[in-house]
Amino acid sequence: MIRIAVVDDEKIIAEYISESIHEYSEKMGVRVSVDIFTDSVKFLNEYTTGKFDAAFLDLEMPVLSGDELSSKLAEADPDLLIVYVTNHSDDVFVMLKYMPIGFIRKRFFDDEIEEVIRVLVRKIESGRKTLSFVSNKVTYNIRLSNIVYIESKKNYCTIYLSSAESQKSYKIRCKLDDICDKYLSNDFVRIHKSIAVNCRYILAVLKNKVIVDGEKELSVSRGNSKELERKFLLYRRNNICR
Repeated sequence: MIRIAVVDDEKIIAEYISESIHEYSEKMGVRVSVDIFTDSVKFLNEYTTGKFDAAFLDLEMPVLSGDELSSKLAEADPDLLIVYVTNHSDDVFVMLKYMPIGFIRKRFFDDEIEEVIRVLVRKIESGRKTLSFVSNKVTYNIRLSNIVYIESKKNYCTIYLSSAESQKSYKIRCKLDDICDKYLSNDFVRIHKSIAVNCRYILAVLKNKVIVDGEKELSVSRGNSKELERKFLLYRRNNICR
């Protein structure tokens, strides 16, 4: 079940967005629940981390606009996926600030909603995949979306998690090839024979290195630079619709 919030001060539009989400999700065989909010301030005050997987936000709302609401939500729940709905195509420059997975122009709503739903579903399903392993006789299930990068040395791999996680790394006995073949989604890219990085956490791609979450610099081998560029551009394109 995918949990979605629709926040728009015009109830008729919010209901139409909700109906469209149900329609296109049903076509894809995906179950969704949609809650409608017509007051952005009330939505924020009642919001709890993890309550929704995604939120469709109108940018032009009184008191608390969609842009301002995004800023608050990003602090409260960094994993919440945002889709903007707007009357003005110029607002895309505002939207990109919080890395939404997509935006829909109201006058082209029926043309753009299906693609956004497709990307949303793919992103959520990918984020729910986990890497399972045993460390110190304890079995762990770590979401792939929380892994920044994995580095191998000899017969061990160290899994580095995002700065938001209390436990920052795990060391396990295995080969990186085995992890990549079995678990890693298309969001990951090998930048070196001993390092696989999650594109989600790449802050900058330079000539022979990448900067990831926590401003950590990782070396990129010459043989992997083109694949890094291809995967990173593909990731960015798939996560900012249209």
